[in-house]
Amino acid sequence: MVASFIHPTALIHPDARLGKNVHVGPYAVIGENVSLGDNVYVASHVVLGEEAEHSTEKYELNPRGAVLPVEIGSNVVLREFVSVTRPIRTVTRIADGVYVMAQAHIAHDVVIEEHAVVSIGVVLAGWTRVQRGANLGIGSATHQYTTVGAYAMVAANAAVVKDVPPLGKYIPHKPLRLNAYAIAKWKLPLHGQSLDEIRDQPFYRELLARFERERFQERGVY
Repeated sequence: MVASFIHPTALIHPDARLGKNVHVGPYAVIGENVSLGDNVYVASHVVLGEEAEHSTEKYELNPRGAVLPVEIGSNVVLREFVSVTRPIRTVTRIADGVYVMAQAHIAHDVVIEEHAVVSIGVVLAGWTRVQRGANLGIGSATHQYTTVGAYAMVAANAAVVKDVPPLGKYIPHKPLRLNAYAIAKWKLPLHGQSLDEIRDQPFYRELLARFERERFQERGVY
């Protein structure tokens, strides 16, 4: 068994579940029905499992009977002042290998898949889905129900109001480009310098098919 480090000022609910080798920093709060996998770093002042923010229901004033789960995978980093809230419908989940930088806010029912990067000050609104390996730039924000496709990149300070397809590089007021950096980083079986050039290649067709299955179909795509 690998020992964990829990700072004495951290507050951890008795029903929270922590894996092996978990670091919990000063003044962090880990709430009810929150689970952490192995090798998770929780920095100071992180809050996991506070009630969902919903201005109509006002759950703060009208507590719900059921506490739905917040699931944090293994090998996850959550830097200082990150907040992750409870779901309204199903689950709020951060999968294995995700890196979340300081002051990011991850709202109710958000799902972040493996190895995504959430940069400093990012705000993910409710029901956002960030697929595998995507990279969200500093200070970017998503509208509710947004899907950011696998290995896509969102520019710093971008407001994302449509879905970003896999391997898209979204910069506001510019045409959607190919995130060629991700192809090299992840050694993806793709060849080309534009989205048009990779669109018919088998690996990209698989990514795009999954993106279409999982996103909210009424939303537009960049």
